[in-house]
Amino acid sequence: SPPYPPNPLTEVIEAARPDLIVYGHLHGVPPERALRHWAGIPAHLVAADGLRFRPRLLLDLPSAAPGS
Repeated sequence: SPPYPPNPLTEVIEAARPDLIVYGHLHGVPPERALRHWAGIPAHLVAADGLRFRPRLLLDLPSAAPGS
């Protein structure tokens, strides 16, 4: 099950149906329990602490390349 219950933000995500979700806040959720997808939309954690302070190029994320 997802680590987060449905909330106003997830309602916006479901309505907008973006190609991917990029987020950077955990609020005490360990990175291994980070959101990986919501309603079939890939989600990518980019918080520095969640990535062990190794920057991640957004265009390298699956579904992030222009025209994908």
